[in-house]
Amino acid sequence: MKTGFLKLPLIVQGIVIMVVWSAVNAIYIWYNWPVNKFDFVPAFLPVFPVLISSRSGVVTTNWQPCMAIVVGFTSWYLIRQTRMQKTKSPLFIRLIRHLLPVWLFMGTCFLLLNHWVPQMGLARFSDFEQLVLILAIFSWQIGLFGSVPLLWAINPYKHGWSANKWMWLYLLTAIVALYMLSHLKFTFGGHFMSLVASSDGAIWATFPFWLGWAVGMLLIGLIWFLARYQYHNENNTQG
Repeated sequence: MKTGFLKLPLIVQGIVIMVVWSAVNAIYIWYNWPVNKFDFVPAFLPVFPVLISSRSGVVTTNWQPCMAIVVGFTSWYLIRQTRMQKTKSPLFIRLIRHLLPVWLFMGTCFLLLNHWVPQMGLARFSDFEQLVLILAIFSWQIGLFGSVPLLWAINPYKHGWSANKWMWLYLLTAIVALYMLSHLKFTFGGHFMSLVASSDGAIWATFPFWLGWAVGMLLIGLIWFLARYQYHNENNTQG
């Protein structure tokens, strides 16, 4: 079965992984659906969503944690498999061809799951505003979580701090960026919102939502640029 799976095209492999995850999550949500108001169903594993029932009985969740895991792991797998292919086609062209279709399919799966269990924190917005926000947030998060593995999956891991200093620097930068993002608020449709889980700390600044989204998309582009630079620099060093 494993051999048969590995013989499938990489795009199909990524889609199969997402289909299996979506099916298992649908069963998990159905089985653990809150029956009372103010119910809180913790996730059995980080790949499952936390189900929260509000005063009105509406069940919501925060898709961000499990999205980060499933998108990050699947993208890391596809990147590594693409890197191992023996072909003269440029690596980053192949990465785009393999990742983009899978990311689009992931977005579709998360939109369907979100239609069943809405993303928490968006109830104050109208139905149309929620749709726009979900499309924008999910596209940014899938692109970000799927691109981060590029920074260490392109080149093989080496032992020692000095050999992997850039990888640790990227990780530290990501942690600092997420911490800062948790202290920022964004405005959309006359309401305030956060792009990450709410923090108990003070809010440092408030920005328009689309400005934050544009900066997030630029960050994805920066990740691809750094990964490409790192890959070519490694090849030139070896050559």
